[in-house]
Amino acid sequence: MLLKSQELILKKKNFFNEKIILLYGENQDLIQDLNQQIISLFLNEKKTTKNVFEEDLIKNPEDIINYYLNGSLFDDNKNISIIKNCSDKILEIINKIKNNINDDIIILNSEILLKNSKLRQFGEYDKLAICIPCYQETKFDIKKFLSQQLQINNIQLLDSQSETIIASSSLKRSKIKEVIEKLNLY
Repeated sequence: MLLKSQELILKKKNFFNEKIILLYGENQDLIQDLNQQIISLFLNEKKTTKNVFEEDLIKNPEDIINYYLNGSLFDDNKNISIIKNCSDKILEIINKIKNNINDDIIILNSEILLKNSKLRQFGEYDKLAICIPCYQETKFDIKKFLSQQLQINNIQLLDSQSETIIASSSLKRSKIKEVIEKLNLY
């Protein structure tokens, strides 16, 4: 299932249960932000977040396969697994565990995936997958993100100040967040 990054905020947390979420594209700032948005939906459930790299799973695939097929040896909480730097190589492991993720969530982070990529096709067409492409944001997108952050943090700025922040941000969310954090300190 294809989903736009802007639609993510409208979804309830049960939408993501028992799903594999593929975040891919050139905008790594947006991917990190979406990871945090998904994790924040489950803060009150005390889900454990685990960051793993694809290369580690490929070296030792039995660990994750056993975890999802037989349950955790380490804790009783359900988890959010973020697998970074994914490519088509991870698909064999994902296909073995996708029907057994129960209340867990698997987030796959990847760089740009070509249309004929098996991982991208899995994300777009598998019924257990959600695929969110993360393209480079425009000035309009960043302006909207800045106004949302200002509203959330109850900060008032002049239009000229907002334009200065946008101009110095290089169209990156992380730079906008840094400015918001600094403004909150004052």
